[in-house]
Amino acid sequence: MFINYLWLPILFVTHDFEEIIIVPIWVKKHSILLSRQKHPLFGGLSNSSILSIGILEELLILIFISIYSMFHPNNSIYFGIMLTYLIHLFLHIIFCIQYHCYVPGIVTSLIQIPICINILKINLSSITLPVIHTILVSSICLLLFFINIIFIHKLMKWISNKSLL
Repeated sequence: MFINYLWLPILFVTHDFEEIIIVPIWVKKHSILLSRQKHPLFGGLSNSSILSIGILEELLILIFISIYSMFHPNNSIYFGIMLTYLIHLFLHIIFCIQYHCYVPGIVTSLIQIPICINILKINLSSITLPVIHTILVSSICLLLFFINIIFIHKLMKWISNKSLL
């Protein structure tokens, strides 16, 4: 059971390595396309060090949730976070369609989507709480994820503007 809860940070790190490596090159190559966007992908960042700060913050949250879930295996928080992560992976497919090209993170997204679905099925079968509780917790996780993404992008933009890295 221990490894089950570690899947989330492992999948996240694998996915985000693809982004850390490819984002700077991709942003430079697609700068004209991104300049037309109100909210460009990856905040228009071309510095992997700054992107890594946001990724580290998210990873620490996922590690905390995974450890918490190991000691509270009958909770729906892990399910909600995994569902949120799965939605994030599907967004990469939408971005590929929107931009008509490869988008950093799509390769690992396509590999990880079936894995996440399987983990969700296994996790859902172990939750004994009412379905409405799981839906509510999942909705809260999704909302907090989007709030955190906004915070991370503002933080990374601030670091970039201050030339701290």
